[in-house]
Formats: sequence, C-alpha cells, structure tokens
Amino acid sequence: MNDKNMFVEMDFIVADSLDYKQAIELGVKLLEKNKKATIELKDAILESIEKNGPYFIVSPKLALAHAAPGDYCLEPSMSLIVFDKPISFSNDKKHDVQVLVTLSAPDATKHMDLIVWFAKIFGNQEIVEKLCNVKSIMK
Repeated sequence: MNDKNMFVEMDFIVADSLDYKQAIELGVKLLEKNKKATIELKDAILESIEKNGPYFIVSPKLALAHAAPGDYCLEPSMSLIVFDKPISFSNDKKHDVQVLVTLSAPDATKHMDLIVWFAKIFGNQEIVEKLCNVKSIMK
C-alpha cells in the first residue's frame, strides 16, 4: 500500500454545535470531494453506529469511522478532521472525539490494509494529543 497519499484531505473544523452525524458527514464529504467515496458511505456509517454504538472510537479523542466495504467506497483512502472541541458520540465522556479519521475501502483486503496503516500512524497517543492542540491545518 502506498502510504504517500493515503489521506486525501485534512481539515480543521470549529465544532460549535456540531453533532456526531454532522461530523461523520464532513469526513465523508472530504472523501466524496476527492472521488474516493460516495455520500452513501455516510449512511452506512450512521447505520452501523445505530446498530453497534460508537465502536470505532479506538482511543481517547480518536475515532476511525468506517463501514463494511461496499459500492459507496470507490478507492482506498482516508480523510482526517481535527475539531477544536470534542464531538460527543454518546453521553459517555469516553466517546468524545477530536480527531476523526474516515475510511473508504472498496474491499475487505483494502479495509484491513487501511486499518493496519492507521494503527501504525495513530498507535502513539502523543500524535493524537498534538493534533488536538493544532489551531489550523496548513493546506
């Protein structure tokens, strides 16, 4: 897997009054804008949350939003959004997220490849903390 261009786009969002559904939509829209996924990925992720809860919150402040591979995933890729304030995925504080990575994987192999790559990058909580302290992302 070519690590060089895995993140199609990164953004810093002021999170005033955003809910988790809007946060997911923003992550998917970055993928859609870059022709890596269709907006239907948003619906698949939200359905998964309804069914399973916020299972993809992988560490404090960090989430890897994803759904099963499907036609809504056009190419393997991820988007990254850093919110200035936590987005709540439930009433439990452990489900507050400031760094949202949204994954698009057209098949099971690419899905696992992306998760492994994500784990290599974000396995260090210091990286998440540094991202949470960013005031803007240079484009």
